Amino acid sequence: MWYDESRDEEWELRPRPPAGFEIRGAGHAAAALSAVHSLQSCAGPADRANHSERSIVAMSVTRVETRPRNSLLLVMDPEGGAVPESMDGRSVAATESCLAFGTLSAADGPTHVDVVDCGDFDGLPEGSWIAWEGTLVTFTGQLALVDVMGGILATRQVGSRVAVRLAVNDDSEPDRVSVIVGS
Repeated sequence: MWYDESRDEEWELRPRPPAGFEIRGAGHAAAALSAVHSLQSCAGPADRANHSERSIVAMSVTRVETRPRNSLLLVMDPEGGAVPESMDGRSVAATESCLAFGTLSAADGPTHVDVVDCGDFDGLPEGSWIAWEGTLVTFTGQLALVDVMGGILATRQVGSRVAVRLAVNDDSEPDRVSVIVGS
């Protein structure tokens, strides 16, 4: 756990979900997973691997390199949220408590995700744009980057409602993603 007293922020990285972790609304997860197949096809054994590397760049930035299963990541409370029922052929979908977004197919390479505090955000990476902007509700006051198997890649202490922006560098298979947290 890392703590920045000047900002009253905590970051926690957990390589595996806590015991008893489940995505609430798991019935919707199946729909979201089937919908992502319209975005990216399965790419064989490499697509089934979920290799992630994590590093702390600064107190308010978490950098994750991952090849997520089904090429889909979620931003939500680590204790659960309502996963979108369908991606509706899009690469980004959201409910009031969960943001789902497609990534580069694992067979094509890793996806780099930066979770950034808006106060330390110094502009969009070259070639990126805002693909989604809204507010997410959290039940525990935490926001997490989660894979579809429930693996928590990074968490952040936030309030019960938090502004989130998602920046991507490709409409369907981004390999660089920024999750900008806060207003």
